[in-house]
Amino acid sequence: MVIGCSQERLITISGERPDVTDGGLSMSESEKEGKNSGKSRKWIYYLIAGIIIIVIIILLLLRSCDCNGRGTESGSSETAAEEKGSGGSKSGEVIIPETPEEKDILIFTNGLEDVNVLEGTKQFNPDGLMMFDRSIIKGIVIDDTKVAYDKTGEYDINYTLVVDKEGYSKFQEAPEDHKPDFGTVDVMKEAGTDDLKVDVMRKVTVVTEKEAEKLAKKDIPVYTDDNKLVVESVAETIEQVTAESLNESTTETIKELVKETEKTTASETTSKAPETSKEAEESVTKAPTTTQAPETTTAAPETTTTAPETTKAPETTKAPDTTTAVPETTKAPEPTTKAHEHSWVPVTETVHHEAEYNTVHHDAEYTTSHHDAEYKEEQVWVVDQEAWDEYKTILRCNTCGKDITSMIRNGTDEQHVDVDGCEYDGYHEDQIKIHHDAEGHNETQKTLVKEAWDEKVITKDAWDEQVKVKDAWDETVTTGYKCSGCGATK
Repeated sequence: MVIGCSQERLITISGERPDVTDGGLSMSESEKEGKNSGKSRKWIYYLIAGIIIIVIIILLLLRSCDCNGRGTESGSSETAAEEKGSGGSKSGEVIIPETPEEKDILIFTNGLEDVNVLEGTKQFNPDGLMMFDRSIIKGIVIDDTKVAYDKTGEYDINYTLVVDKEGYSKFQEAPEDHKPDFGTVDVMKEAGTDDLKVDVMRKVTVVTEKEAEKLAKKDIPVYTDDNKLVVESVAETIEQVTAESLNESTTETIKELVKETEKTTASETTSKAPETSKEAEESVTKAPTTTQAPETTTAAPETTTTAPETTKAPETTKAPDTTTAVPETTKAPEPTTKAHEHSWVPVTETVHHEAEYNTVHHDAEYTTSHHDAEYKEEQVWVVDQEAWDEYKTILRCNTCGKDITSMIRNGTDEQHVDVDGCEYDGYHEDQIKIHHDAEGHNETQKTLVKEAWDEKVITKDAWDEQVKVKDAWDETVTTGYKCSGCGATK
């Protein structure tokens, strides 16, 4: 060790072991100055060595964790292989894998991407844009409660992929034997408590019509009700993918992953063992020297110039690179997205349009009928002279009171005796009242009963007439698109 070497050097220089007094060395002033300068250099070396040792220990700890994890995985795979080779001592038992991560499961999906939706959309089904390997994924739960389709903005939508435990376990045991089966899966209200689930978060961007048109110019699809495209011309730019092409591309991707995994596993087992043993020995022998590090606190500022020398330590970080090599292979889904080509076939229906009419209203038709005034004829007495009373002086018989005026005037009053047998004894004057009735004649007179008037007589009632402006016709309308391979719709 460095400490032993420095002590031997001091003994050699002085010729004898110096006396120790009060925890220090007894020497001349020149020797003290040389000792102090040498001591400061030694502490710099100690600091550098301590930093390197700390880095090596950290790398060893990381490697040991990685080895333990891989040992556990290999042990579980060997156990599964033994159970399989022994004919299955536990009949029908499925090895339940740990919950896979998003990057591990995306290889079995297609179309699980961010989408743009038109503002005001009422019925959008994102599952209609996706396909899944049904031997691995048996269902999907869609949570779009945070998406406000009636308001523009960017929202989170969560997809919970329900993994088939048996299928995924078989894939882990023998990925090279896996046969993909892409197609649509059931949309579930919620996953079961015992189900194997993977949550995938994506974005739904709600845009206006103007924004949709701008996106269409960039060949970016925007969907509306029933997964229809806002601008149909964009459909020509969407990659067409069938279930068959997905199955083939996924099979190739899995084979590449298996080959890369085998290569990295082989290289790790051959290269890591010698390195870890050497580093372990160095850590055991060098670890005690780290106890001297606290004494270097006063010399720390001087080490700032030599610290860059420790940058050589990253050369030992090549081991962690091999551990990250496997996760990097999960980028393989990228080729599958390029191969995702739907074979979109227009879905049409015949819409019958009835003839079009305009309603023309016709008023009622009338004729004018004149009616003369109406009279009632009756006989009416017309008075020519009103009734009147006449007063007249007459001569009366004093005996009988008879009017004998005419006899006296004619000088024949004596006849009154003879004719009337009255004992005539003179006469006297008397005033009498003679009443004369009105004098007149009858005339035929007309009395007005009803004045003349004009009457409108309806000759035709009002009616509405339907006037045809366009004949009936049949129209063929494209209601959407359906993939001829997997049955996906949009």
